[in-house]
Amino acid sequence: SNKNYGLLERIASKLKEECRIVIAGGSYIRIPNTIPLARLPHDLYPLLFNACDVYLHTSTSEGFGWPLIEAMASDLPVVALGTAVSMEVLGGAGLFVGPEEGVEHWTDKIYNLLRDPLRSEVIDKERARRTVFDLEHARREYEAVYLSSFF
Repeated sequence: SNKNYGLLERIASKLKEECRIVIAGGSYIRIPNTIPLARLPHDLYPLLFNACDVYLHTSTSEGFGWPLIEAMASDLPVVALGTAVSMEVLGGAGLFVGPEEGVEHWTDKIYNLLRDPLRSEVIDKERARRTVFDLEHARREYEAVYLSSFF
């Protein structure tokens, strides 16, 4: 599956007992150390993001990467598989794990984000990055392109 539940299972098996992975929309998933939730209404996602400490994005293919933007909008530090989509959406924000890197790279980044200095740094970078996806920013960009065609 493109959500890469096999990778999530390997990550969950290596996390300390007090860590849990919440899988939204994965109520049928049965992986130790996870909390599978049924599909949620979109308006509840901010509540879910705010209840978490780190957002893991293990998808191997994604249309645009809205969950990454939603995580950044919730000040949730992201650890993402280094795919073209996640790298474009996150830019220099968030932390990436290469497709060839092992589970220990994921768990190292998760534990590092639970410590405040790196967590604050990543959140600050994500706050700066998410402005690119702000509607007002997009309007100004379109306006500049439109006006430049007349002058």
